[in-house]
Formats: sequence, structure tokens, C-alpha cells
Amino acid sequence: MHVREKYVGRIRESIRELADRLVPVQLTISVGSSPISAYRRPTLFPNNDVSIDQTLYALLFEKEDGTPLAGIVNYAVHPTILHPSAVQRANRVSTECVGMAMNELEDQTGGGFVALFTQGFSGDVAPVLPGIGTLEDSYNNVKQAGHQLFVDISRALETKEEIDSSTIRTARQKVAIPTRDGYYKPFLEVTIYGVSLGEVALIFAPGEIFNGYVDKFKQVSLFRYTIPISMTNGHPGYFPTAEAFHEGKGGYELTVTPFDERVDAMLTAAAGSVLEELFHNKQD
Repeated sequence: MHVREKYVGRIRESIRELADRLVPVQLTISVGSSPISAYRRPTLFPNNDVSIDQTLYALLFEKEDGTPLAGIVNYAVHPTILHPSAVQRANRVSTECVGMAMNELEDQTGGGFVALFTQGFSGDVAPVLPGIGTLEDSYNNVKQAGHQLFVDISRALETKEEIDSSTIRTARQKVAIPTRDGYYKPFLEVTIYGVSLGEVALIFAPGEIFNGYVDKFKQVSLFRYTIPISMTNGHPGYFPTAEAFHEGKGGYELTVTPFDERVDAMLTAAAGSVLEELFHNKQD
């Protein structure tokens, strides 16, 4: 048997086994916040002069008897605290602060509970605790930020709202975004995906999205909750907002982005189309 066929067969069998274990679930949403991230331009270090959206979302899937099965957490933070420096060892591997928070949440909940972290819009966001630039081992900072995020998730979960998730809808739109002058390609094609669960919409975008798009996407959404998820379906680079090109802060992100200010209107319009399709299908 060809190696590919062998592994495809194993995946297929695993899907069958999981399908046999499906059970009815109730979806809840919890909304909180966390202080472990901050605006980072024009440097890569925290800049508290500019506020960001620090909203934390937690979706919880529970059995009919209330037993938690799985959760999805969303928050905007760059998990880049573990950073090689003059006194650190290179090539260390870590789940970083977000992975540690998920591990602690799973351990506390028990019973085989699985937690998935999704990255919010954090293209111009830095972790508050230092990693980049520090001359000391930053691993303790990783652990501290991970525990703080776990505490903030637990606090958010103290208040849960049930969501009617009996109908799941999906939608997507591809958009060719023109690139800045001198870039080696005239445009880059990106895909925006959406999934709706009752009054909740998950909107998926590729690359590193500036935090300012959180409000832009919410403004074109008719859903009660719109959860922004980045770093999905490829990484074409940084997606600055139109304002970022004119505010004079500069920074690394504007130097390396393949886009110019046209990206803002096109990305927001594509997200709006996906969210509108999801919402009107939900009404059918």
C-alpha cells in the first residue's frame, strides 16, 4: 500500500470512530478581558499610549448534563515571550503563554476536556511581559503570562450565556488584494471564512491582522457576537489598517507588509460579505 493511502486510511477510520461517539451538546459563550497584551508600534515593545481591544471570548461545549467537553478561547496576543538572547539557548520549543493557559484549563476541568486557542487580531500587539530584547531567560515570563491568561479565562467562564447552536452555517469569499508598488506580485489572493453558531459568528482571516480591524469587522456584522480569528488559511503578511499608513508611527509592520492602504477597504468588504451571507442564511 502506498504510504499516502495508509495514512489517509487511518484518518478516515479515526473520523468514523469519532462519528460513533458524537453526543448532543449545549454551546455557551463567555466574554471577558485580559491585560497580558498591549499596542506595540512603532517599536515591537508595549506602548500603553494607544489602547487596543483586549476582549477575551470563551466558547464552551457541554453535554446535556452540563459536563464540559471542549472549549474555544480567542484573544489577541503575540505569543513571542520566549525569545533567544545572549544568555538563552537557541531553538527551544514551547507552547508559549497561550499553550500553557490551555494546558492549565484542561487540567483544571479534567475528564478529557480539550481547549483550543485561536489567535485574535494581533498584528500590532505585543505581550506585556518582556521576551524580545531581554538579556535574561524569559521562560518565567512565559509561565507568568500563561497563568494570568488562564486566570482571566476562568474569571470569564464564571458568567456563561447559552447560545442556540442547532444550526451551523459556513461561508467564504476569495479576494485578490493589490500589493504596494515594487512588490514582486501585483496582487495576493486571500480567503475569508466564516462560521455561524446561532448568534455567534467566527470570522477567519489569514496573516497578521492589525487590532483595529476588530471594530471594523464588528461594524459590518449583524451578529450579536463576532469573534475575529487570524493566522488562518495562509500567511500573506501584515494587514495594516488604512489609518496606520497615515498616522506617522511607521514601524516594522509597515516596512514588511506587501499591501498599501487599499487593503483596508477590500478586507473589510470581504468580511462584511461573508458575515452578511451567514446572517441571512441563519434567518432562512
